[in-house]
Amino acid sequence: MKPVKSKAVVEEVFNGMFGLVLDSKILEKTSKRVILKLNKEIHLHVAIQKRKDANPFIYLNKRLIKDLNLKAGSIVTITIEEDGSQYEFEESKEFNEVLKGDAEANNKFKSLTDGNKRSLVFLVNKIKSTDKRIEQALHICHCLRAGITSAQQIVKTKKQIF
Repeated sequence: MKPVKSKAVVEEVFNGMFGLVLDSKILEKTSKRVILKLNKEIHLHVAIQKRKDANPFIYLNKRLIKDLNLKAGSIVTITIEEDGSQYEFEESKEFNEVLKGDAEANNKFKSLTDGNKRSLVFLVNKIKSTDKRIEQALHICHCLRAGITSAQQIVKTKKQIF
């Protein structure tokens, strides 16, 4: 698929949550999981959300809205291209290495749904420090071996441990 360039409007899409409202024909040209280039400077791995009675949209988090000084009615230039990555966003090298060294956790990880895999990879990716990423990856593997596969439960167990 060739990248699709367009303009999008920032709107409140659900109870105080903002998103980019897209042309309804965009889903004919692309899959649900895409890489969004916003104003040529921001690259995000996102999902296009469908709505029955309105145009599709992409959620934008509050931090991004604030950082880019966006508000309802703002018009932004976007480019959407197919996301060909395995988990549909950048993978953590640290997590991959820890999984390689732990066969049991790796097998349990591979048995998870794609959405659950994405959530666990995200838990590692959101950390900036390499040492903390490794620590998080080790914790996730420990939880997987213990049968805990939900990202939400893994976060709770870390709070209990530390």
